[in-house]
Amino acid sequence: MKERKAWATIGVVVLLLTVTAFTGCVSKSEYEALQANGATLLQENNSLEADVARTQSDLANLQADYDALNADYDTMKADYDALNTDYDGLNVNYGSVSEELAEIKEVYPPRYFKDYDELQNWLDKALPEIDTDKTEEKQHLDLQELALLDGYIWSVYWELRRYPVGCVIAGDSVYRITISTGAIHWVDLQ
Repeated sequence: MKERKAWATIGVVVLLLTVTAFTGCVSKSEYEALQANGATLLQENNSLEADVARTQSDLANLQADYDALNADYDTMKADYDALNTDYDGLNVNYGSVSEELAEIKEVYPPRYFKDYDELQNWLDKALPEIDTDKTEEKQHLDLQELALLDGYIWSVYWELRRYPVGCVIAGDSVYRITISTGAIHWVDLQ
């Protein structure tokens, strides 16, 4: 009986080894294929993790850009509102200035001299008020200012780029005024 029992034990051990050998082993080619597949999956996982990290970084950058743009928008909106307030104030001011200008034009409408005699009479009164110690340019500007104060249009131009000359319209004619002599010269426009 002892022998039988020994043979039975040996049979069970052989049977277990056989079953274990068939169920726990894989061929070398299958093993290498599984290893290659595992390596590929590991690379894909690493690549996906890098993509996730890049995407998270891009998202953080986009959020920072969005926040900066919102701050710029808020600043521009405040500037826009301030400019609108200034614009409204200027419109109110423009209305009052326009009314004031209309009143001034009623009293002192800018005009040309009526004729040669009016020009000569005005010039005879204005020239003594001009400081002859000033340069010709300054004298012409002073004369122009006096003319404007009296409501006349008085122009100054540079003749041959050498010296200033007063130029006025009186009636239907144009006249040049030489300030040093007070001479009035008719300008032929033909």
